[in-house]
Amino acid sequence: MRRCLTLLMMVGCVTCAAWANSITIGQLQYLGTNPQGISAFKVIVDPTGVTSTQLSLANLTVSLKGISQSTGAITTPITLLFVGGQDHPLPACPCVMVGMELFLSANNKPVTLRLANGELFKTAGSASFTLIPPSGHSVLEPGNSIPVTLTSVPEPDTLGLIGTGLIVVAFRRRRIGLGRGQPSRAS
Repeated sequence: MRRCLTLLMMVGCVTCAAWANSITIGQLQYLGTNPQGISAFKVIVDPTGVTSTQLSLANLTVSLKGISQSTGAITTPITLLFVGGQDHPLPACPCVMVGMELFLSANNKPVTLRLANGELFKTAGSASFTLIPPSGHSVLEPGNSIPVTLTSVPEPDTLGLIGTGLIVVAFRRRRIGLGRGQPSRAS
């Protein structure tokens, strides 16, 4: 029994470790609103030092108060300025949140990147980010920002291996219980 618990804990740790990998490749920041009512948002996407090559993004979209503005295809590193207010695509702040959607592939399929250390990193084809006010504030304040972080997705083979391991552990546990003369739950 103790071995089974130890094995289950090890499998759980491996599973958590496989899903915890992430890389930060940029930042979304609210710069503020000027006296003329023009709001600005800066998006930096710069994987330099994290990945071994540039990223080609299918699209990047910033959304504010139900209105969106998209870039179309872009290549990193890049710094973008999104402007809101009169005569601009986005509305002006005060804002309770701003959203950003990063599309790494046009078909939304997972993408594999080669990291600067040579390892492969597989992530979802798109990622969403939401900049909200810090606790105690009702609207965004100039300088509020969030990191643009991509999270790895497990390979199907990894999930299969973990599932198989859990089945083997359950089978062995049941077999050990039956070998000791304990009744089967199916009885």
